[in-house]
Amino acid sequence: MELHLRKEEVIEGQAEFVRFISDEFNKQLLIKTIENCINDRDWPMSYYNLRSDQLPNLIGDKAAKYFFWAVFGGFYSNQFDFEFEETEVVLMNYIILNYSAKFIRAKQYNINPLGFDSIHFTYGPENDRVNTYIKRNDEEQFTLRLNPWEFTFMLKDSIEYFSNMINDDVLDYKPFKDSILENVELIQDSLTQLKNKIKKEELS
Repeated sequence: MELHLRKEEVIEGQAEFVRFISDEFNKQLLIKTIENCINDRDWPMSYYNLRSDQLPNLIGDKAAKYFFWAVFGGFYSNQFDFEFEETEVVLMNYIILNYSAKFIRAKQYNINPLGFDSIHFTYGPENDRVNTYIKRNDEEQFTLRLNPWEFTFMLKDSIEYFSNMINDDVLDYKPFKDSILENVELIQDSLTQLKNKIKKEELS
């Protein structure tokens, strides 16, 4: 919903938003409303309440739609030319820097709390283990500490299972077909480099 705005809606929403924040008190009121919601114990469940109730009642329905369109990166789209008004540049940069990631994570949480958020890797000083940190949309994180063989075994099982599900038509992948295919090609490239590296060392 956040990014599904027509050009006319963006223009009208921006005008309404700029009128609201032209008063310094209103700027602070907007930030305070966001802060109170994010710091409340009901966050991130309360994200939709902020998006569909609190901000529309505060700044207007059109302005609220524009606000979330901008915060979610709608201005990166090449659908039409867009520039922030001079009076909103500083405020929007501040909001995007401080709240954009929180809004995106909150929406992901409400769609699927147990979904994948991010993964990070490190390795120890002995260079014999890979530390894998997997984070869910509900902010829960677990860690795996694996040697190279265990790591490849995990990858093998994951890819094998996913491949079987697709081949057996158990998973509906078609809505994500292009993205999945792109990821598969990147995986193939990485595996080819890995295979060549290991084989080269075997010959040396």
